[in-house]
Amino acid sequence: MTDYQETILIIDDYITNIGVLFAYLEKKGFKVRVATSAEAALAGINHHLPDIILLDVMMPGMDGFELCQCLKANETTKDIPILFMTALTEVVDEVRGFQLGAADYITKPVQVERVLARIETHLEVRRLQRQLQLHNELLESRVQERTAELVEANQALQAEIELRKQNQREKDKLFEVLRLQSEQLRALTNWLIEAQQTERQGLAKNLHEQVDQNLDLLHINLEAMYTLIDTKMPNNLPANELMLNYLDDTMHILTQVEGHVQNVTANLRHQEILTKNPLLQLSVREREVLQLVVNGKSNNEIADLLSFSKHTVNTYRSRIKKKLNADDMPTLVKLAMRYNLSAL
Repeated sequence: MTDYQETILIIDDYITNIGVLFAYLEKKGFKVRVATSAEAALAGINHHLPDIILLDVMMPGMDGFELCQCLKANETTKDIPILFMTALTEVVDEVRGFQLGAADYITKPVQVERVLARIETHLEVRRLQRQLQLHNELLESRVQERTAELVEANQALQAEIELRKQNQREKDKLFEVLRLQSEQLRALTNWLIEAQQTERQGLAKNLHEQVDQNLDLLHINLEAMYTLIDTKMPNNLPANELMLNYLDDTMHILTQVEGHVQNVTANLRHQEILTKNPLLQLSVREREVLQLVVNGKSNNEIADLLSFSKHTVNTYRSRIKKKLNADDMPTLVKLAMRYNLSAL
């Protein structure tokens, strides 16, 4: 790495007076430049910034005090240390120089060793100031980076909060659907009790068909609820288990209602249905399932064709076997052929 050669600018209208100082400083390894007037110094200083300035106070035209004031007012040169060289010994002159921003005073005639000591002291201060500035800039950069990271983290947190709010809204919707399902089941149960109490067989038959249709609809709605929970609800949320338990309870109640429907059917239509066509005990949807079973379709295929889940297909098959009192496939096929299932 190449050593940096620090530059000293000497501004004095009598160059012969500083010849010894010029040679001495160059010998000590400094790069020394000279300007013989304030105007000449101002013209070139922005192009070649020195590390320190030795400035004569008494000069024709613009004197050292005025030049110091100009340099300290300039953003580019305001931090360069200025050492006044003067034969003035009045305290008021020194005070004025320090008020204008001078770093030090050197009394003429100059003693080169003393000048070197002052220069090295102020250059060391300048180096420390630069290190401090670089350190502050580095800290500022790190603060900005950290601020950006915090902003990004905050945005991610806000997105997570919004996602959780959305999930909560989804759960609220599902709970509302479950509440409506429960109300439907209670109304359906009361409806079936009224049907049991009626003595009008024709009305009971119509009621039975309507109940079957509503049971099919409830099955479809419950399957949709299971699907929503599997696909939309976030994992490991305590509400999931509660909702699944709620759905399981609802399915249990629905199974009880189905059994009740079967009892109503057995009491009101037993003689007529069994003597004519046992397949009429089945609902329209149950006949569709039976027809597909007879056609050799698997549970998965039936589920795809009727937009059911495999669980629902198994439920339908159990209901069909129970209604027809058939324990195996051959018996179901025989009944379907005997009573012409495809024509119903």
